[in-house]
Amino acid sequence: DPDMEEAHINANDLLRLAYQERLTRKSTKIKPQTILFNDIAFQLHQQPELSIGSSYNANAFHTLGGYLYGIKEELKNKTIIELGSGTGIAGLLCSRLGADTTLTDGEALMELIKSNIDANTNSEHKIRALKYSWGDVDANLKGPYDFIIANDILHREDLFAPLIKSLAHLSDVDTKILLCYRRTDAKDVDVMARMTVNHGPIQTNRLIIKEKFLNLLEKEFKWTQVTPFTKEGECVVFLVHKKP
Repeated sequence: DPDMEEAHINANDLLRLAYQERLTRKSTKIKPQTILFNDIAFQLHQQPELSIGSSYNANAFHTLGGYLYGIKEELKNKTIIELGSGTGIAGLLCSRLGADTTLTDGEALMELIKSNIDANTNSEHKIRALKYSWGDVDANLKGPYDFIIANDILHREDLFAPLIKSLAHLSDVDTKILLCYRRTDAKDVDVMARMTVNHGPIQTNRLIIKEKFLNLLEKEFKWTQVTPFTKEGECVVFLVHKKP
């Protein structure tokens, strides 16, 4: 509907101003939350108002984490990079399962990620946090990696191309890429609207977002769904490989 599309654009103009104002505010950490996952306990710092991904989403983590835990023997001593780490909990799980892990996100999240690394790992774990912008092929990242993981990052259509550029740059045909997609149902529209105010323009119809992303992804990659949707009908994991 053209009228709805125009309304969406005008709303985003206003929301973008709100987002810029939000960036000027200071963010504070909340008290660490104990997260129990199978036989592993995490002490997780969060900063919900800082950025998308800077707080814990149980459904998304348990979906991707459950898959990773199921292949834990395969992860030992493998190199893993996480894109859009947020709190870093998925990458922390990989490290605790024996992988050589690199967590990446923007500058704003580096302090949060490093605090979670300090709280949940020790000298026996091979893990680090690096600032990284999607699409940057000149960054000092030592690919190809054995695994690339990303959890609930399909929010903005304008970031699809740089994300896929990063996937191509950091992988080869043997790299296993695990993308956890979180669907937003009608009941979550208010939540997404608040996220838009806090974090900038976001497509609220995540089903459309998924289809657009997968269509673009298929130019260079092949993918398959490796987990069923959770019982809430919300989260699923895709296994992605680069085409020969």
